[in-house]
Amino acid sequence: MLSRGGLYALQASLLLAQRDAGGWISAARMAQELEVPGEYLAKVLCRLKGEGIVASTRGNRGGYRLAHRPGDLTVEDVVFPFEQPRPLRRCLLGGTCDLDNPCTAHRRRLEWNQARARIFRATRLTDLLPEPATARTVAEPTQTSHPKDRT
Repeated sequence: MLSRGGLYALQASLLLAQRDAGGWISAARMAQELEVPGEYLAKVLCRLKGEGIVASTRGNRGGYRLAHRPGDLTVEDVVFPFEQPRPLRRCLLGGTCDLDNPCTAHRRRLEWNQARARIFRATRLTDLLPEPATARTVAEPTQTSHPKDRT
């Protein structure tokens, strides 16, 4: 399950991935097409820009576009800023677990989180696009570093 920020980040990135090469789209237009709150989406896009996932430009023809080819971006790249792992302090059964000797429910929850992380790392944006969109030519990236180059 994704947080609202992670979901909007993924939806916006997929929308941008489906656009023609070099096409810019405004945050307001994205919010309208995705049917999400514009102010919240603007904050998500600002964070994605800071992470190097999207590029932006101002003006009448400005907006956002992906800073990388969709095939170079994974779901993890896009949702990472919004879905940072939290330590599992609270047990599913209530109370706290001994992390050196976790209960069965706690171990299973850790497995779920690890499986989710593997799926996010293995899934590229192009894996989630409709077939015709994956064949489109996508603009060259405007960023030189990859989002995985985080420090």
